[in-house]
Amino acid sequence: MDRIITHHSCTTVKRPAADVARYVLDPTTMPYWSAVIYDVEAPTAGVFEKGGRLRGRMHILGLSLAVEGEMVEFDPPGMRAAIVVRPAGVPADAGGRLEHELSVEDLGDACVLHFRNRLHLPDWIPPEVAGDGLVRHLFDQTAAFALANIRYILEASLESGVAGFAALVRPHLE
Repeated sequence: MDRIITHHSCTTVKRPAADVARYVLDPTTMPYWSAVIYDVEAPTAGVFEKGGRLRGRMHILGLSLAVEGEMVEFDPPGMRAAIVVRPAGVPADAGGRLEHELSVEDLGDACVLHFRNRLHLPDWIPPEVAGDGLVRHLFDQTAAFALANIRYILEASLESGVAGFAALVRPHLE
């Protein structure tokens, strides 16, 4: 039996919708605002086409793992994208995937940023170990963290400042 957990969260950002879409549709910004993704490889040709793939690293529940996202939809003019994320190197038929969609709704002088998630838990994770309540809690917390960071960075026009900070600090931590 497939365990599927859905989650939707959103926030209003007081910046033009095109600015917000440009920022969140750029996967290299994810480590600056995400609660779980801390590294994303630089996109290469074909990444933004349907079926394009991009690798990254995430940390959740004490585990760090390589993940791979497959582009399902990438529509900058429509201000939306959808990606399916799986642990890297795990065959699609092994079960378990996250379908993540983000979209930006234009309000004129502001916009609403939506995160929609659909998690298909693999059969080998029993509900007694990772119950639906825990998964929903993780979605709530990680989405709230990410959306608050995006809103703050963009409303304060800190895009280049945050990227510059990361570039400055990274060599001292490696």
